[in-house]
Amino acid sequence: MRRYICLIIGMVSLVACSPRDASVPKVLDSPRAVESNTDLMGTWRSIPQEKLEDTDVNRAVEIAGQMAAQGPQGLEPIFEVLSSKDARPVEKIVATISLGPHVNKAHVSRLAALTETGNDQTLRGCAVHLLGLIADAEADNRIRTLMEDPDFHVSKEAVFALLRRGDDTAVQKVLELWKADTMTDENRNEIILAFPADRAKDYLFIYEEVVCNPNIDAIARSHALNLLGMLGNTVTVEKIEACLDTEKSPQMRDMMNAAKAAILAREKQPAGESADGEG
Repeated sequence: MRRYICLIIGMVSLVACSPRDASVPKVLDSPRAVESNTDLMGTWRSIPQEKLEDTDVNRAVEIAGQMAAQGPQGLEPIFEVLSSKDARPVEKIVATISLGPHVNKAHVSRLAALTETGNDQTLRGCAVHLLGLIADAEADNRIRTLMEDPDFHVSKEAVFALLRRGDDTAVQKVLELWKADTMTDENRNEIILAFPADRAKDYLFIYEEVVCNPNIDAIARSHALNLLGMLGNTVTVEKIEACLDTEKSPQMRDMMNAAKAAILAREKQPAGESADGEG
């Protein structure tokens, strides 16, 4: 379950497996017991709402876990929703969230087939996302091929799948996307949340840019400020100061000031000494 990052911050990035605009879904109340194994799928089907943010994702994942416990074919009905031409994009996204903790090498060939040209964008993007959760050479090769797919949405999802692994090629592709005229704020949200933290210090400019962009999701901006507070420099401080006066959110201003203070405190420390005075 922990490896499925989309249930926490990475939920934002999963929304992008659909090319349609969608808000971040809520992980709602504590799981409830399913009354009967015979109606598991019926209950699951009732969960996806018109809007993803109104969908009880936690419940869908819980039911999928119970279905998976029934054996190798337990999740087949959810796979069928994912691949169905009649399923709504929100249903396919919920299916992807539900399947995420359970996909493995046995599913690679099936998922790779769902990424083929001719399938709809939502299906292809979600299949790429699921392939990205599987440590397997075949899955990796398919994702790398899809980075050059003529469908921008699909190639972007392939890049993001490898980006979450810290792949060098994906990092460079993302930087190209960042500077492209087609880059959107929605894509910037995804990149900031998927970009490997251990590479952030070399590319502070992407974090500095989103901090001052009010159109970026608050989760992504907060994440950027946390990293800048740990890794930023005096140039970063200047960029934060430049947008402090125009920032309308009191919470975001507080985070900006906290990041700025952390950077300045670190910059004042002698080499080899931490901000608390320890060597």
